[in-house]
This record gives sequence, C-alpha cells and structure tokens, in this order.
Amino acid sequence: MNSQARVGISVLWAVALVCGVQASLRHSLAAARTAAAQVGKLSASAAEWRRPAGTDDGLDAQVQNHHASGVVRYVAQDGDDGNQCDSVAERCASVQHALDVAQPGDEIRVSTGNYADADGTVATVEKTVSLLGGWNSGFTSRDPGLYPTVLDAEGNGRVVTVNGEREISPTIDGFVIRGGNAGQEEEFPGRGGGIFSKGSNARILNNVIVSNVASVSPTNGAGGGICVYGSSATAVISGNQILSNTAYSDIWGWGGGGIHLDEGSALVQGNLIEHNRCNLNGGGIRSKQGRPRMLNNEIRYNEAGRNGGGIASDNHDQPLIRGNLVIGNVAGWNGGGIIVSGWVTSTIDANRLLSNTGYSSLAIAAPHFTATNNLIGHSDYGGISLWNTAVSGLVAHNTLVSNARWGIRLHNASVTPTIINNIVAFNATGIEAGAQVSGTLDYNDVWGNTDQNYDLPGALQPGPHSIESDPLFVNPAADDFHILAGSPCVDAGTDAGVSRDFDGDLRPIGSGADIGADEAHRPIYLPLLLRMGL
Repeated sequence: MNSQARVGISVLWAVALVCGVQASLRHSLAAARTAAAQVGKLSASAAEWRRPAGTDDGLDAQVQNHHASGVVRYVAQDGDDGNQCDSVAERCASVQHALDVAQPGDEIRVSTGNYADADGTVATVEKTVSLLGGWNSGFTSRDPGLYPTVLDAEGNGRVVTVNGEREISPTIDGFVIRGGNAGQEEEFPGRGGGIFSKGSNARILNNVIVSNVASVSPTNGAGGGICVYGSSATAVISGNQILSNTAYSDIWGWGGGGIHLDEGSALVQGNLIEHNRCNLNGGGIRSKQGRPRMLNNEIRYNEAGRNGGGIASDNHDQPLIRGNLVIGNVAGWNGGGIIVSGWVTSTIDANRLLSNTGYSSLAIAAPHFTATNNLIGHSDYGGISLWNTAVSGLVAHNTLVSNARWGIRLHNASVTPTIINNIVAFNATGIEAGAQVSGTLDYNDVWGNTDQNYDLPGALQPGPHSIESDPLFVNPAADDFHILAGSPCVDAGTDAGVSRDFDGDLRPIGSGADIGADEAHRPIYLPLLLRMGL
C-alpha cells in the first residue's frame, strides 16, 4: 500500500470515529487490504494466515521466547572445552560441553559456524535451558539469517535429542539443523532425524530444519524433521522452516516427512513446511493420539505415498487444524491436503486448501467433526470426501470451487452429516452421494458446476432453503473468492454456531449469516466524507 493510500485511510478512520461508525467503516475499507490477505495470493507467507481475530487463547504469549534466569554461557568454534563457558573469554568449543556444564535456567549462546560431532548427535538436552544460535563471533549481535549457526550430524545420527524424562522445558532457537539420520540411533531408532523430543515440553523456535532423514528401509521412521513424543500443551513448534526431510515406514502409525506428533498436545504454529516426503501418511505433518493444535502454518509441496499429503491425523487424535495455507501437496491415496480419521472429535477451520493432488483435498473419516470456513479449490480430483466412519459432523460455511470432480462427496450409508451454508461452484459435480446416504442438506448455494449441481440418487435431497445462483465472487479469475455485497449468499444462511468467517471477521454482519466461507463486507456511504472532498 502506498503512502497516499495510508494517509487516505487514516483520515477516513479519524472521521469515522467522530461519526461513531468505525465498526462499519472497517468493512467498507476491505477492498484496501493487501493482496497477500486475499485468498488467491498463493505465495503469501504463513504469518499472513491468521487465527480468528479477537481470540484470547494465550497462544502469542506461549510462543514468545523465555528469558534465561541463570548464567549466560558461550560457545564458539575457537573456544575450549576445558572452560566453563560462562564468559566470552571462557567460551567453550562444543554445544554438548556447554549443555553438560549448564544448570537449569541457563542460556547458551552459540556463535556462527558449523558444529558437528564424529558420533552424529550434536546436542543432547536434558535440562531446562535456552539454546540460542545466530550470534556473531563477538557475541555482540544476534541475527540467525546473517550469522547462521549450523548443527550438522553429517548422516551419522540425529542432530538433537531432547530427553524429557525429567519433565524439562528447553528452548532451541535460531539454528540450521541438518544432516540427521535417526536410523543410525541405538535409542529410539527412526524417530526424529533433525530433532527428537521425548517426554519434554520443548520450545522449538525459528530454526531451519533441512535435509534430515528419520529412517530408510528397513528401519521404520517417524518425523524426518521433528518427532515430538509425549508432550503437554506447553510444547511449541513455531517460526521454523522445515524443508526437504524424509521419513520411511512400514508401520501405519508412523510417518510424517516433516513433523510427527505422538501422544501430546503440542502447538504447531506459523511454520513453513515444504518439500517433505513420507512413503505412508503425512507428507508434511503426521499426528496421532493427542490434542495437537496446528495453526497458521504454510504447508506446501509435500508428498505422502498413501494419505495426507499436507496433514494426516488419525488413531484417537483430536486435532485443531485452523488457519493453514495448504497448497500443492500430493497424496497417493486420499487427502491430498488434509486427512482426519481419528476416532474422536476433529476441528478443521479457516484453512485454504489449494491445488492439492489426491482422491480429495480434504478427506474426513472421523466420527465427530466440524469442517467450517475452509476454502478448497483447484484440486485435481475432489474437494471434500466423507467416509464410512464420518458418522456425524458439521460441514458449514465452506467455499468449494473449481475442483476437477466434485465439491462434496458422501460415501457409505453410515454417513449422516449436516451440510449447510456452503458455496459449491465451478466443480464438475457440486454435491454427490450414495443412494443410502442420509443427513441434512440445506442453505447451500450450488451453482455453475459443469456436469451437474447435484448427483443424489437416494433420500438425501437439497432442502427448501437451498439456492442455485451465481455467488458473485469478487474476482474468481484471480482466485479471490470473497463475495460481493450484492451476492445472493448474503444473509441467506442459517445459524450454524459459527461466529467468525475465514478472515476472522464476525458473523453475522447483517440480518443473517452469509453462505460460504466469507461474511461479505457491506458498503457504507458517508456523505460527510464526500463533502469534505476526501
């Protein structure tokens, strides 16, 4: 946005405040949002995909780095491991020596350079310490991009092990972590090529975790980049770039080319997860048997041989998957973008799933689920597929556009979802279901699908409030699937208990909820501004 536009908007805000209409004016100025905040700008960074505004969940405070309460210790390549590392002059040479002499609460500063160990593992963390890379050689400035600190296992073992039997909460921040191969490990082989955290509440922040391997055949692997096993809700993986990591496994419950989460409630927020691979499930992230929160990540170009090119969640998992940009991922079977198949509740909200490859972009086989406010488009097959174990759930306020086969497909007689307030447009078929499928299907706008809007041979039929009208997207040619104020979807939905849209804006704005992922911005006319020549 140029300076003239900023000044103009600032003046508008000032006048609106005087007029007492600032809340409405916010929507009239929506067209001035940056292109990166629009749905179709696929190159936007993960940080631009935000959780709903006004959410007081403490996540920002959880991600902030802890300040050390103890001694500051120093590591540099020209140091001496005969030292205690407690001053720049007494710096030590290896990360492991600094960890050995440190006490809980200490901060370990590691200067730029490449740190390796002949035995493989560069660092084993067993205390609550802050391990910080990215310092210059004099320890006067910290910038991990300018002063890269590389921990390299050189293919001889995993790079970092966090042993949390003592319930520790260490921080690992600002490193390049590469060259790990957990298949070489004697203890917990195949888990976490870059980082393996067992039983700890580790905070893994702002690292580049690249080109690590959880395992190769015949060793089974979990988490090519990171494996977190048995964490509480205070464990955090945030601000990292997790790139080109690999996991191989013959065990269905393992996998996760980028990240594997097992039996925990870690927060995975604001990461770039790209070009990771797994031969089974979860090219980007694999999660099971926990309550993980996967928020505002950019998950792109990952590959899974079976299910979940971007994310795979199953086996009694209860995930919250919200605000992620999931683009260009590939699954050999189902869930090119995301698959959830745990036996408990799954929440999939406000994600952008675009150009994924697989039987469907979002596959749901969880018995209880909510799928709301998602934009799903340009899939090479289907948008959403509901399978035999998806017994009851809510599919509401989604926008499904330009998928090669269907927008929504219901498999098997046991599937009985509630499907309301969705826009299903420009697919081959809009909504299709087997003859024995039942449920609720109403308040949807199903329009412009090239073969047919509905393929419903059985009892399931669209309800009386369904419409078949052009939803009037802002700019579908540019993949901007916000709806215009004059859209027939405005105020045409029903109350589904969804209080915000995919941008985090409150809904409803008008007399009723809008159909689709977007709650349309209403125009507001301020003659006073015009008379002032603004």
